[in-house]
Amino acid sequence: MFYSKNRSVLLFLFVSFFIQSCVSVYQGPAMNSDGIAVLKVIDKDTSISNIDGMATTSLPSYAIKGRFEQELTLLPGKHEIVLIHGGWRETSSKAVYELEAQKGYTYLVQSKTVDKSTALWFEDEKSKERAGRILASSNEPVIEAVTLDTYASLYSFLPPKESGWIIQSRTYNRLVLWKEGSKENESFVISILNGQIPSFKIEKEFIDAVEERRSRALSSSPKRYKSIESTVDPGDAADFCFDSYTLVEDHDAKRKSFRKDMMLAETAYHACSNPANQNMVTEIYYSHRYYPGDKGSDFMAKAKDVFNGLKYK
Repeated sequence: MFYSKNRSVLLFLFVSFFIQSCVSVYQGPAMNSDGIAVLKVIDKDTSISNIDGMATTSLPSYAIKGRFEQELTLLPGKHEIVLIHGGWRETSSKAVYELEAQKGYTYLVQSKTVDKSTALWFEDEKSKERAGRILASSNEPVIEAVTLDTYASLYSFLPPKESGWIIQSRTYNRLVLWKEGSKENESFVISILNGQIPSFKIEKEFIDAVEERRSRALSSSPKRYKSIESTVDPGDAADFCFDSYTLVEDHDAKRKSFRKDMMLAETAYHACSNPANQNMVTEIYYSHRYYPGDKGSDFMAKAKDVFNGLKYK
C-alpha cells in the first residue's frame, strides 16, 4: 500500500529533488511574454514539482515555503510535468503527465482527495475539459468508472465498481490497484503487467514460459509463503491464454495492526499472449489476503469480473 510506505517514498522524492535542484531549476518564460501557456494549481496542498526533468523550486526556496511551485509558464509544445500532493512530512500522491501546451491557454491543476489518496489532473480553464496524458501515478483513488491505461497503452482496464479502490501505482508496463477489506488486515489487490517470454509454438510451451515467470514471486520468498493449493486451467489451446489459482499461507504479511499470526492469500490469475506481439504476455492477478475463517464466498465470481475488465489494444 503506497501510504504505508510514504516515508521511504517521500525520502526518495526528496533526495531526487535536491539532486536535481543542484543541477538546474526550471525557468519558464516571463508571465507577460507573448504566446505562452500558464499552469495554475487550485489546491494549496498540491504543487508542480518538475517540468521536463528540472525541479521547479530551488533548495532555499523549498526550505522557506515547504512546497514546490503552484503557478508556472510554459512555451507551446509537449512537456512532461510532475504533480505532487502533500509536503515533505505528509502523505503524498504523485502523477506524471505529458501535456501539449497551446499558446494563450491556461491549464488548471485539479485534485480530489479520498481518505489518504489524491487524484491529480489538468483541466483547460475555458472548456473545463481534461488535458494531457497520464504517464504514471501513485496513491491515486479510483473516483470514476472509466478505463485506465498505462504509458505503454498495450491494454485498457475498467476497474471494479466497488468503492475504495486505490491506484497504488501506474507505470510504463504495470498497473496495481489496492483495496482495504472490512475485516482486520484484510486486503484485495489487482495487478496487471506485461513481460517478454521466449518464443513458443504450442500451448504447453507458452504455459511453461509463463508459469516460470509466475513461480519466481513465490520462490523468491520461501520462508514467507507456504503453498496449500495450486491449479492450472489451460483453456482453449488456440488462443494462448490460461487461468490458474493458488492458495498460500503468508507468514510475513504487511498489516496495519500488531496481530502477527499467519494469514492466507488466494490468487486468481489470467495470462494471454498479447495479440500485438506473441512474445509479450499480459498477466492479471486478483488476490485476496485474509485470516483463516474470513474467506469470502464470491472470490472466483469477482475474479472473473476483474478479468473481463481487461481489453487488449
